[in-house]
Amino acid sequence: MRDLEAMLYVPAGDPRKLDKVPRLLGVTTIILDLEDAVAADRKDVARAALGRVLDGVGAAAPGERRGEIWVRINAPGTVAFEADLAACVRAEVAGLIVPKATADSLHTVAARVEERERAAGLPHGSVELMGLVETIAGWHSVRTATALPSRVHGLSFGAGDFSLELGLPFPPPDGVQGHTLLVAKAELVLHSRRLGLAPPHDGVYPAYRDLDTLLAEATLAKSMGFVGKHTIHPDQVPVVRSVFVPGQAELDKARRIIAAAEDARQRGLGNASVDGELVDVPVVERARRLLHDAGKPS
Repeated sequence: MRDLEAMLYVPAGDPRKLDKVPRLLGVTTIILDLEDAVAADRKDVARAALGRVLDGVGAAAPGERRGEIWVRINAPGTVAFEADLAACVRAEVAGLIVPKATADSLHTVAARVEERERAAGLPHGSVELMGLVETIAGWHSVRTATALPSRVHGLSFGAGDFSLELGLPFPPPDGVQGHTLLVAKAELVLHSRRLGLAPPHDGVYPAYRDLDTLLAEATLAKSMGFVGKHTIHPDQVPVVRSVFVPGQAELDKARRIIAAAEDARQRGLGNASVDGELVDVPVVERARRLLHDAGKPS
């Protein structure tokens, strides 16, 4: 099971926080940030520091639970883009977060990553992409795209920049995102499915001490079809995981649903009942997917 539900941003330009990466990998997947978290004149320094972190990350011990390392690079067309790829397309990096993503930019990054993979002797598709949709142009390009590169794992929604472009406050003063953002997020879920991608991730909630609003925002995102939410502080990680990682009760119910459906099938029935709820084909399939995604046998 991949640990992507509460991916945690760590600024690549902050040595104190970079020192915590080995420990944080035991908690969740890390996104080392070379973009917004690093001043323009410090990109080279941050890139070198990121390289040292990657050099120091050894293989996980047998049976050790450990998150992945992703990197948020600077967007194609920026001065830092090529240098970021040179530093980040390597075996220790599972994927790249592409900011201000559009369908075209994801094709561009995918092609350049493929070249870098070949040069580094890495298997094709080793380094995945996640497009951070945070502009209206990016959102529209996803709505109208007919296909995205196979190495694009999925998309995420950046409410901060999206709100800025719309002239909306962020975070919203009442802690509740307005209808315009919710419509954009809902369409991202729908078009991710249409394009054959994994369901998208919700973006960060910046008020990292306000865990109650974070919980509400994550819960709403899950109800809309998102499968994770990015975080900016370790305290946010368990809150997000509590929403997106199925608990034991949910897993147990999924097993009971599958067992009840099999019992009904053997008796020649098309439907069953669990906890007073009708169990039909979509319910059974969802239970199977839940257990599969959780890495649990049915």
